[in-house]
Amino acid sequence: MDGFSWEAVAAFTAWTAFAYAMGRRAGRRAAARDLSAPPSRLVSLAELPLDVRKAIETELETGDRIGAIRRLRAETGIGLRDAKLSVEAIVRLRA
Repeated sequence: MDGFSWEAVAAFTAWTAFAYAMGRRAGRRAAARDLSAPPSRLVSLAELPLDVRKAIETELETGDRIGAIRRLRAETGIGLRDAKLSVEAIVRLRA
């Protein structure tokens, strides 16, 4: 058998065992982490100052949901997901 080497087989076996062990270790670490999202904080229009409330209502009347989300995020400091859910809730309540 030309080109066969037991050293190559041993090296391949050792590398495979190492890669398998590292993959299992990484999987256990990922499973141990808490990947749940923090609770969302929905904002109602009643919580906002009057000028901000009117600006958001004006943007929603013109159909500019993205602008309303931007304004809400700028004024309250909440995240994109929470602002989007808040604006969607406001739209549902107005309908």
